[in-house]
Amino acid sequence: MNTELSPKVQIKLSALLVNSKLDKYIKLHDLFLKKAGTLRSFIKNIFGISVPFDRFVEQAHEIEKEMLSIIDGISSTHDNVKNVMTAEEENYMSCLLRYSESLHQAIVALRDYQEGLLKKSKGGKLKYATSKDLLAKYQQSIEAYKEIGLELNSLSYIIL
Repeated sequence: MNTELSPKVQIKLSALLVNSKLDKYIKLHDLFLKKAGTLRSFIKNIFGISVPFDRFVEQAHEIEKEMLSIIDGISSTHDNVKNVMTAEEENYMSCLLRYSESLHQAIVALRDYQEGLLKKSKGGKLKYATSKDLLAKYQQSIEAYKEIGLELNSLSYIIL
């Protein structure tokens, strides 16, 4: 990011980038549940209209890469402005980084779950216990990023 901008502005820009990926991830999550987790999708599968797991996996990979880039950018921004940030801004930036990493883990867990379902949809084996573990790991990752998100929201006054 441009070091000519104030730390507060750079932090806001970082937060906006993270929020844009959160929006993208939530849309994928919602679409995935709509297409893969309903009685309607089960009935469609019976008639040969399969769930596009390969597209879901591709989209998750894309968001995953974008999140990694954002995490790198946040770390770089933090390094560039840490000497001129207030203690509160430092606290917010640290929380934003933890949130970004946690969101990244949720995206990875979603992708892992989708890959398991993709493998199964192509005739591969996916044990029920494995599927259940992948889903549980995904649900835990959602709870983790939400928890950090609450902390981040409580610190939003710092950048507003």
